[in-house]
Amino acid sequence: MNSLLRRVTSEAAMALLCLALTFIFFHSAVFPRTKTFLYGDNMLQYYPWMHKLADDWRALAPPLWDFSVEAGFPFPGEWNTAAFYPINILYVWLTGIPTPVKLDLLILFHFAAAMWGMSLFLRQRGVERWPSLFGGAVFCWIGPVAFRASGQANIFVGLIYLPWILYFFELGLAAKNAWRNSWTGLAGLTLALSLLAGHPQPFIHNSLMLGLFAVFLLVEKRTPGLSWTINLWRAASALLTVAVIAFLFAYIQLASSHEYFARAYRWVGLANPVKGLQTVVPLEVYNRYSLSFPDLFSVITGRSGALDGGTLYITITALICACLGLGVPGTWRWFVLTITGFILLVALVGNTPFGWLAYRLPLLNMVREPVRILYLYQFCFAALAASGLQMALNGIPRRSGRFTIFVIVMSIFACEARQNGFPSLGPSTNSPLTVDQAYRKTPLITFLEERNREDPGMYRVLARPKDLIPPNSGDIFRLSTVLGYRSSMLIAYFDLLNRDWSFSSQAFDQVGARYVVTDKPSGDLTFLSSFNGLLLYERPAARPVFRWSGSPDQAAAGTIGLVKWQRNGVNLEVATNQPLKLTFAETNYPGWHVRINGVATAIDSPWPHFMSVTVPSGTSTVQWSYHPWWLVPGMCCWLIGMLFLLFTALPDRWHQLLTWKLRSQLGSFHNLFARHHARLSRAGKPTQSPR
Repeated sequence: MNSLLRRVTSEAAMALLCLALTFIFFHSAVFPRTKTFLYGDNMLQYYPWMHKLADDWRALAPPLWDFSVEAGFPFPGEWNTAAFYPINILYVWLTGIPTPVKLDLLILFHFAAAMWGMSLFLRQRGVERWPSLFGGAVFCWIGPVAFRASGQANIFVGLIYLPWILYFFELGLAAKNAWRNSWTGLAGLTLALSLLAGHPQPFIHNSLMLGLFAVFLLVEKRTPGLSWTINLWRAASALLTVAVIAFLFAYIQLASSHEYFARAYRWVGLANPVKGLQTVVPLEVYNRYSLSFPDLFSVITGRSGALDGGTLYITITALICACLGLGVPGTWRWFVLTITGFILLVALVGNTPFGWLAYRLPLLNMVREPVRILYLYQFCFAALAASGLQMALNGIPRRSGRFTIFVIVMSIFACEARQNGFPSLGPSTNSPLTVDQAYRKTPLITFLEERNREDPGMYRVLARPKDLIPPNSGDIFRLSTVLGYRSSMLIAYFDLLNRDWSFSSQAFDQVGARYVVTDKPSGDLTFLSSFNGLLLYERPAARPVFRWSGSPDQAAAGTIGLVKWQRNGVNLEVATNQPLKLTFAETNYPGWHVRINGVATAIDSPWPHFMSVTVPSGTSTVQWSYHPWWLVPGMCCWLIGMLFLLFTALPDRWHQLLTWKLRSQLGSFHNLFARHHARLSRAGKPTQSPR
């Protein structure tokens, strides 16, 4: 017991040390806070979506539908929202509505978790405490992993689970029952978290690395005296357990996203968007995000022409240590070098004769930007760097001397990473490109909110260009925008708008685009006001979100009263002197239900873009609600996954007791059924009369 307590205390101290070192390295995001991770996609997507997530989950309502963007969309269907990522849910429950400071801290906590997980994995591989910390820093303080933190936080969060997955899997494979132990179960859970964090790319690459690592362990950890078949079965059964648990926890995200992308375009910023389930982009787009041969020299120079953080730079200090690590005996170095070579071939894509193969590899070609796989290279070289530092420290006899050398090496590495690596932190918090400035409540936003209060949710705002106001600002302020900011869009909505993008478009009339924010004068619109160089116009032809269909005379026969918007639905009072069709200019999407005066009513399907329902004459209460089919099964899968984890964590004697109890109950049920069947047989047997 004392030994266990010492191990727990020692590991807790390591976790706190990783947190402290992370805060010191990224001090400008903490105190004094002069820089931030929240710019670019983090400003336009991560920050407003975390607001939406916090607002709903803190009210104990899952965020299922977002009314504030476009004509509404299923919030969890878009991967990047991370609507069911448990860490986000727990964080907003504990800390409240997100602020820039809170989200910067959340990102830093994930940096510390990445460093700690890498340290655990390296110590499992035989590296000592201080070199393992150095390996953890090399893994996440610089290069592709750190770049993703300020580029797309949801991808970064998924990347940090790689060392945890491999650490838990190696422990699980070494257990007595490789398929039934808590470590293997935790490997499945962390793999699922890398998907729930908000992007499929880390999940795909983490799964690839896990499969390759399992093959390596099959060779390295082969039990003497056992046949290859038995060892292969152990590895396969452990991978199967990981896959089952990962599927159970990730099912809710997989189901919601599959339903969404079956009806959406992906990469709508391209000249020709592809359908969501058509997961492979055109080859010319795929090659655009690749390494070139001159970019290979970035491992020394730190300069790379590749887009989206495509660099091999891990500092000269870490590179020297990694070269030393090649001298460590064993098969681990050859595995790492083999993986690195494969990763570079994938990242180079069309620049090598094997480019066509990388583009056609299943799963890997689902990732639009092949350079994103380079974080696996960074993981491999971080492991080599830790081994190299370990070998160097082994030559120093005194513990104090080894610690001094570690501090010197770590300090030099940190200085190099701060000066020469890709900047992990974004611009100053005073920059207009950051959350701190972009989401200030300006007079324009205040004016639009006042107009929205007059007609709650009945009209939408169109910005041209769309970045004149943050596209997803409806998740923070009380307004709705015609266009959002994400890589996908529902096909029906995109095709409707794509007919005519001019201000006089009838499509804009149908979606309720009443207010236009622009930086250029327009003589075709009604001018309302100007705000710091931005011009606000009104489109009088815009139709409200709720409206009567039919001729003007028919529409005049009905009135629409108070509209009450809820988190995943809306209620309104209407009155009409004849049956009329009520149109709801919200995306016609599976999962929507409507009740009129408490009675379930069918939604009219002929309308391709929006929803409508026929309302009887008189005063009626119309209740629209969104309840997708996958929500209850997804929550049940979470529960089953937790029970499965609990089952794998039970000691063997508990497994034996539960098995005996189950067999006893099944035996009792069988005996009861047999006796009941015998009684029925006797009762149904004809009685023979005496002769």
